[in-house]
Amino acid sequence: MGFHDDVPGGFQGEIAVAAPIERVWAALNAPEVVARCLREVAGADAGAGLKAEAGDRLAGTLVAHIGPVEAPLDVVVEWTERQPSRRCRLLAQGDAGLLGSARAAVEVTLADGPAGGTALSWRVRPERSGALAQLDAGLVEGLARGLAERVFLALGAEAETPIPPPEAEPKEALLEAPPVPHTPDAADIRAAVVAAAAEAAVSPARGLPPLVWIGGLVLLVIASLALLLG
Repeated sequence: MGFHDDVPGGFQGEIAVAAPIERVWAALNAPEVVARCLREVAGADAGAGLKAEAGDRLAGTLVAHIGPVEAPLDVVVEWTERQPSRRCRLLAQGDAGLLGSARAAVEVTLADGPAGGTALSWRVRPERSGALAQLDAGLVEGLARGLAERVFLALGAEAETPIPPPEAEPKEALLEAPPVPHTPDAADIRAAVVAAAAEAAVSPARGLPPLVWIGGLVLLVIASLALLLG
């Protein structure tokens, strides 16, 4: 990681990210992720109003501490140019009202890094106006360098964190099919007739004369045949 001071009117730096370019590019170009990184660096209170908006833009209020000055900035960050998976440009603008304004053109470049990682480098050209322009240039640039480094480190950490797979939807309980009622077939009817005949043969009495129960058995056989042939 390091900064290079040979960029006229600005500064640049570089970090190594242990994630493939595709993941770093996705994080870099997601306004909600960049907003989260800025809030993390600025602090929960200082960056609470900074949120992603529709399209390639995030906006809100960010409280900047520059030496003895505490400047609430109305911030807008817009993506102005993209070369997929390799380079993008952003324009960040902050209005501090009577204290003046600040803006920075940011160019971020991605390159293949060792072990399947990514080399993320940035180049920043800041501008100030109003009371902010009267502050010591070295102090402002030092703070801007530190802010940029922390933001890109937070962005790299976002890219290094694997996205958890979506939870599998619970499978609906399979409804058990209702039992199919058994329809007696010919074999069942024959078995019932045989069983009835056997029972009658074993215990013909029960107070009935043989002629009666034999006649009843004959009628049962005839009824069974009618069911089979009907």
